[in-house]
Amino acid sequence: MYFLSFETSTKIFSLALNKDERVLRYRNIKSALALEDSILPAIDRMLDSAGVKFFQIDGFAIALGPGSFTSLRVGLATVKAFAMATGRPVVGIPSLDIIAQTILDLSLPNNKNLSLPNNKYLSLPNNKYLSLPNNKNMSFPNVFIGNPVKGFDQYDEICVICDARREKVYAALYDLKGRQSDFLLTPLDDLLEKVHGRTLFVGDALRVYRDSIEESYKKYAGKKNSACKCLFADEKWWYPQARVMAALAYERFRNKQYDDAANLLPLYLYPQDCQVSQVKKHGR
Repeated sequence: MYFLSFETSTKIFSLALNKDERVLRYRNIKSALALEDSILPAIDRMLDSAGVKFFQIDGFAIALGPGSFTSLRVGLATVKAFAMATGRPVVGIPSLDIIAQTILDLSLPNNKNLSLPNNKYLSLPNNKYLSLPNNKNMSFPNVFIGNPVKGFDQYDEICVICDARREKVYAALYDLKGRQSDFLLTPLDDLLEKVHGRTLFVGDALRVYRDSIEESYKKYAGKKNSACKCLFADEKWWYPQARVMAALAYERFRNKQYDDAANLLPLYLYPQDCQVSQVKKHGR
């Protein structure tokens, strides 16, 4: 199946075109134009470059946020219009889950085999490339591919932390099994009471709160004689990307776990601003 994935929760509009689990095209766009003026031309250019017609699209995936109120509404309205006009299914994916999945995808589990399409290239450190012809598998024992932080070794948990303004953050906690908390809208101090051990932080709130997080961990380690440690992902991993979201969406499409396009709502978390339905832990 062909499907399009849209991520509009941040200042960077992200779009991907898939055929089943394979990403055919993707773009991350930071445009001076309003999103409603750039989203349709971006779709047209992507489909043209891939030689795919709009009528061939079998489904649509949309990121639900939390994030920018206006951008989320524009993205969701676009996908709803496409779904209702074509009768194609829709799946909604929380944006914090996408960011966490980016980090999880970067760590290749020990001794797993990685299969690449014919004559594609795998990027290695120091700009080296390795060609694996004819779908051969290659084992990478005890190594990490594409470490998300400098000097990264191990972490016990991932904390996705995005700036919600008003001195609050959007956040959720993850481990290798998946999301381990509800989606949170909380002051930083309250969030830091929930984390422990060796925590990898990722998200655009680090631009505001990184120093505060480091100071909090230092104080806790000193008082408790603890080995707790905070790690920070590089900025290039802070934002949800449609190409990562597409893998989560494909599983939903494959298992026919569709959402009702007419009733699908963004995940805002600010109930005083709008009427929302919050996504429950491990649920849609």
